[in-house]
Amino acid sequence: MEPSLKQGLDPAPAMVSAHRSQFIPPGVFRLALIVILSFAAPASGGIEGVTDWVTVECFSVPSGADILIDGDFYGNTPSILKLPAGKHSLRFISAEYAVSSQELDLEAAAAIRTIRVELQKKEEQ
Repeated sequence: MEPSLKQGLDPAPAMVSAHRSQFIPPGVFRLALIVILSFAAPASGGIEGVTDWVTVECFSVPSGADILIDGDFYGNTPSILKLPAGKHSLRFISAEYAVSSQELDLEAAAAIRTIRVELQKKEEQ
């Protein structure tokens, strides 16, 4: 039995899970993928042996800035990341805006840390 889409819903093809033969509505898969990507490890790989993690919310104005933590690209704002407790270097980079840098000292006892930056236009030379 093929799932069907009602008129007016997302025109993307619906997915049917072969594992359990359940219908997965369009858009749910995309949302799950976005959430998984938001918690991805840096491009250089994960960190073995880390037991204390801190949730870090990163926001910027304008949104869409690159997030670099300890020199590794973690995604774009807005993002929710899991980082190991300890000291980190955080940079927000966006075209036409000055780089915003700050040092983070994440304590294991902190449940969540929110970082908000307002990027400044680059000065014309």
